[in-house]
Formats: sequence, C-alpha cells, structure tokens
Amino acid sequence: MVILSTIIYNEVVEFIRNHDGLPFDEEADLQVKFPNVNAITLSSILAREWQEKIKAKHTYMKERTKKFIQEYRKHSSEAKEDDILLKIALREQFAPFALCRLILSEYHFRSLTKQPTKPELNEMLRNPSLIPDSLLGANVSTCLYNDYRDGPIPDAIRQSIGEEYEHKLKQLAKDAGLHFFDEEDLRRIGFDKTPDLKLAVPCLYKGSVIHWIESKASFGDMESHRKYVRDQLISYGNRFGAGIVIYWFGFLDKILDHKENGNNIHILDSFPDKYSIDVIGFLLNQKKLIACVEEMQKIDEKLLKENIELNYSRLKRLTIILVVVITTLEFSLITYNLLLFQEFTIDSLYWICTGVPILLSTISKVWYVALVYNVKQKFTAINDHFENTRKFFDLSKKDVVALAKQKSDQGQISEEENDLPGYLHKEILCKPIKRSRKLPRYDEISISGKISKDYQGAANVHGSLYKNVVPFPTSKFEIDDKMDKKLTNLCQLHDQICEIACRLKMLCIKKAISTKSFWIFKKMLKRKINFVRYQRHDFRLEQFTVSECVLYFRFTSNEIGKPNKIFRAVSSLLF
Repeated sequence: MVILSTIIYNEVVEFIRNHDGLPFDEEADLQVKFPNVNAITLSSILAREWQEKIKAKHTYMKERTKKFIQEYRKHSSEAKEDDILLKIALREQFAPFALCRLILSEYHFRSLTKQPTKPELNEMLRNPSLIPDSLLGANVSTCLYNDYRDGPIPDAIRQSIGEEYEHKLKQLAKDAGLHFFDEEDLRRIGFDKTPDLKLAVPCLYKGSVIHWIESKASFGDMESHRKYVRDQLISYGNRFGAGIVIYWFGFLDKILDHKENGNNIHILDSFPDKYSIDVIGFLLNQKKLIACVEEMQKIDEKLLKENIELNYSRLKRLTIILVVVITTLEFSLITYNLLLFQEFTIDSLYWICTGVPILLSTISKVWYVALVYNVKQKFTAINDHFENTRKFFDLSKKDVVALAKQKSDQGQISEEENDLPGYLHKEILCKPIKRSRKLPRYDEISISGKISKDYQGAANVHGSLYKNVVPFPTSKFEIDDKMDKKLTNLCQLHDQICEIACRLKMLCIKKAISTKSFWIFKKMLKRKINFVRYQRHDFRLEQFTVSECVLYFRFTSNEIGKPNKIFRAVSSLLF
C-alpha cells in the first residue's frame, strides 16, 4: 500500500520547495533522495506542488508582465532566438507556458487593429503558428514543447492517465463480478454529479455497503482531498450512500482521519481485494435468501390449495449434482495448492486456508441457481393451469362433456373421457350449490366425470309429479364470484412470484451467476403468460408479459380485497 506518513510527506514537499536546480532535474533528484517511495507517487506530488507554486506566484508575475515584454523585445532585437521566454521562465522558477499566457494577454501586436479576445489568445497558445509575430510564435512554441507541468500537452497526458485508470477500474470491477453504471449511463438518466462507477448491486466492504466507486489518478494530500470531499464526495454520499475513493498514486495517512469523511467515504490506494468483496458480500444476503425460501414455501402451500402441485424432484437432482461437482473441483484446487508448496510456511498456510471460505462461497452460489429455477417452475405451473382452464371452457370441451353424458347414459364411457381436465371443475361444476327450495336438479357431473342422477329418487316417490317441472337455475352471480375469487388468488400469487424474482435478481452479485440469472429473467420477462379472461360467461385466452402483469397489478393494488372487481379492473386496463 502507498500510504505516506506525515513526516515523509513533509520532507518530500520541503525538498521540492527548496530545490535550486532545473525543473527537468527535479524529479530525478527526488527519486535519488527518496528511493523507498514509488516514483509515480513522487511525480504526482511534484506535479501538485508545481500547480500550487504557479497559483502562488501568478499575481507577482502578472504585475511584472510589462517588464518581461520589454526584456523580450530587447533580446529579440539583439538576436533572433527562440528560447528567450524559456530562459526568463527558468530564471523566475515559473512555468514557461503560464509565462507565455501572461505575455500574450499584454502584448501589443502592431499588425492587429485591436487586442485579441480571450478565446483567440487560447487558440494562439494551442497553435503558436497563428501568432502574428513569427519570432514570438517561435518562442511560445519552444515554451509549449518544453513545459511538462502546464499547457495542452501535460493536460492531455493527465486526461489520458485519468481515462486509463478509469478503464482499469471498470475492468477490475467486471473481474470482481460487480454490475455498475458508468458516468455516461448516469448522465443519460439525468444525474448531474456522477461517480465513476455506481454499483447496480451494492457490495460489502469492511462492514459497509458500498454503492459507488470514484477513481483519482493522483496523490491524495490533505488539500486536494478536502477539495474533492467538498465538491464531489459529500454529494455522492448523500445521494447514493457509502462509497470508495481510490487514489491510485497513494495518499497521506492524515486524510483517513478527516472529519468530513464520516461513514460514507472509504479511502483506498487500489481496488478492493476480490476475495473480500466476494466472500463477505454473500454473507450480507444470507438472511434475504432465507426469507425468499420461506416465502416460496408459503406460495407452494397456496398453490396446492388451488390444485397446483409442484414436483421438485428434478430440482433436487440438479442441486445435488452441482454441489458434488463444485465440491470436487474446489477440493482438487486445494489439493493442488497443497502439493504446489514445497516448504510449509505461514504464507503457504494462508493460501491453503483461503480455499475453505472460497469453497463455501462457491457452493452458496448453487442456491441462487436453485431459487431461479424454482421461480421459473412456478411460472410454468401457473401457465399450464391457465391453459387447462382455457381448454376446459372451450366450446369443443363442452361438446365433449355433452357426449360423455350421453355415453354414460348408455354405459359406454371410456377411461380417457372419464378424466376431464378443467379449472374450477371440482369447485364449481361438481359441488352442488345450496338452494333455499328443494327442487329436483338436472344430472350433475362428478369429479370423475360420471353422471349422478340426484332427482331419480324423488321422481320414484312422487311419480309423474316432477316430470314436467323446470329445475331452479344456478345463479350466474355465484359462479362469477367463485371464478373471480379463484382468478384473483392466482393473480396475487403470480404477483408475489414476480416480486421474489426481482429480489433474486438484485441479490445476484457474482458475475457468472448474475449473467445466468439475468439471462433467465430476460427470457422470463419476455415470455408470454396465458391469462384467462372471464366476463359474462365468456372465457378467452389472452397473453401478456410478466412485467406487464406486475405493472398492472400494482396499479390495482387497492382492489386486492375486492375479488369481484380486481380482475375486471385489470381487464379494463389490458383489453
């Protein structure tokens, strides 16, 4: 870790400020003086001190600009040299490019009728060939190409380094299995101040849930860190939560105790260890996984009451196979690491012991696969149930029922026709509805499809008295209420499964599991769900996606307690 103590940092800064040599030799002298400090850290500190030196001497140099112009004209009249301004800058211990900016702002061009505007001066500094005075343009060009602390070239280098480390951060985040939004994604959504990475799925680091990561390709001293906290990091913490700022070139130890950091800003000099993010991150989701399993068990009980029984034998076999395969492979890696080390030291013991929690972490990913498969199986069962509903209430099925009745009277009913599929078959068609008047009823279909003649006993007792009596009709409103109640229960269960599916998607942290889960959920959300629309004794099969189901049922959540209205409310929105 590149964390400088306050004593060493003060020595480096003091050496830079008291350096008497040329600026070009200053970096090499620093590396000789402080060999135990990384060269890139020393270079970043030197660049920071040069920026502070330019700001501190800017007012002093601006007051002497006219004197520098007179000195330049005097030397240029004596000799046509292109390094006059460079020598003045080196003598004054000032940035050559900053000196050129001051001189051009005060220089009077004889060929121009008016003084150039600020945008025109900036264009001249970037392209010295546009300067009317050719000798002055040559001097500006010399300063431009010999100043490696200020100017367009150092700015381009700093921008390139910053983008390089942002790309490095994204690559490390992808390798760690994190899903995130970058700055372009957040600006597209409408955020003004955006971190480099906003995690779509938060991770755990040292007991804190991390929501964002900021990359700084510089050394973190107290002044720069205080400025970053005030301008950026505090707003990130207030808006998104806790996050990490990475100073790739190291930082001062004092900024760890900065009072404005609070609990929302964590400071590092490199990307967090993948092991700490992966293994500890899964511990955060254990309670949520257990809650999902308990909710699924309750949903299974409710589905069983609706005559929807799920068979989990295939899921159990898949889970056992995955656990066995993963355990075998992980133990093979642990054994290989054990045989790889010829001498058993503390380091070798560390590498061997880390295999155990990694094994547990890898096995825990199997639960994500099992839960996703379980959700998919529930969707399939509900779809099949809706399909059976449509088939039974289809007109062709009504003809089959009538034909079965006729064959039953003749004693010719077959075993295949004896088992008639259908939704609410047992609840509505088979159970006799209570009546206030005891009147004879028509033949009713039992659960097995056989015909039961309930009115024959009464007809035998009373003779021909009941032959021409019209039976009391079944109340259509009672059938409507039962149908609406059944459909409402299934739709509510369907909505609960969708909520669990969204929760599981947010819990997928590892890249492999997340990729698989997102692929399954993407197919699942695009898959058409069969919904039966029941209205005025008309059964029609309609199709719309899972996401539409969840959306529309949220709109009608206030109708949950009204079975007769919820499905018609959804129907009015969809059809």
